[in-house]
Amino acid sequence: MILPTYNRCGILGNALRSALNQTFDDYEVVVSNNGSTDDTEKVVKSFDDPRIRYIKRDDTLCMSDHWDWILDQIESDWVLFLADDDAVLSYCLEYLDQAIDAHPDIDLFSYRVVHYFYGGRLDGMKNVLVAPEKPVNSIRILDSQKQLVNNFQAFRLRNPTFPTACISRSFLKKIRAKYGCNFFMWAPDISSGFVHLANSQKFARILTPLAVSGKGVYSYGSGGRQNPDRLRDYLNQLPEFKGSFHYSPYPDLILVNNTILDTILKVKHELLSEELDGIEMSKEAIGASLMKDLRTYLGHGLTEYQEYADRIQKEMLGGKTESGIIPLLRKITPKPLLPLGRRLLHGRSIKGAKPGKVRVSGADAPMPFDGIMGAAECYEKHYGPFAGGKPLSLQREAE
Repeated sequence: MILPTYNRCGILGNALRSALNQTFDDYEVVVSNNGSTDDTEKVVKSFDDPRIRYIKRDDTLCMSDHWDWILDQIESDWVLFLADDDAVLSYCLEYLDQAIDAHPDIDLFSYRVVHYFYGGRLDGMKNVLVAPEKPVNSIRILDSQKQLVNNFQAFRLRNPTFPTACISRSFLKKIRAKYGCNFFMWAPDISSGFVHLANSQKFARILTPLAVSGKGVYSYGSGGRQNPDRLRDYLNQLPEFKGSFHYSPYPDLILVNNTILDTILKVKHELLSEELDGIEMSKEAIGASLMKDLRTYLGHGLTEYQEYADRIQKEMLGGKTESGIIPLLRKITPKPLLPLGRRLLHGRSIKGAKPGKVRVSGADAPMPFDGIMGAAECYEKHYGPFAGGKPLSLQREAE
């Protein structure tokens, strides 16, 4: 298990604690300090556990280069990444071990996660767990080539990639030998997922959640969706980024989903031109994805993005423009009240949830929690597929 980190000593302990709290014991945790200047080393050494191997760089690499460097430091047969703002569930490695034994011909195992919201978001989500309403326990074996085309056309990100996958090191070595690295471009997790599909015949998608994904100020993804400056800070760390994107039809639009869009299009043109020759991404899918981020910004009063929203509605979504009560209220609502109005209009109150999801705050949970580790334990005992002491088991769906 690989745990890359940089200047996040305040949350690193939770991720490391979850990595050590496993029902499986044949593994090591490699914590890679990417040149941190805080108390990261002190936090790691406080655990004093022989399963931990601590490595540190004297300099600081960009994310993709750091991840590549870590892979050069390990010798295990299987690799799982754990982000320092995430947590793995206690049965994660045991489940993966059984899945690997049951499918010896597969190199790629992707898995689902539940979500924990740290706070610091404009929408007010803090100390909240979001998980599937009904427990899910199943594994699907999917055709990689079909998924590559389908996911590209639909702008879908359901690919086997870190940090939500367990991948054989032999497969990663093949990717490195072919492309010179394992991680690419602005969004290394997204780009490598498409490369993994292009270079495999099939993969396993585990629908059983095996980890808790942390959302909030620590994340460039969910954090960037709440604050464009957070995303700009990340992009400006990348040597290739010169202020605008390369392939997106909106090169100057700084959005998380536009970053992902440009990454995928770069993958097509620079890495997978043969595999994706003649395959086009749906304009409607592009428009819907970009508008999702834009609505978040506009809903929080960042009206300077309205011009882009109008363009994308016209150019990607058939000329339709937003109409009705929501854009009207956005114009007349005082800026400080916009986040509250957005939550009320979209049914996103703290106690509400999307269909098929359960959302619970730490104070209201059947097992109250304050932090990602408590949320993970609450999920396992009350919402997960093995809640109530059910034995761990694998259920494979028909192909």
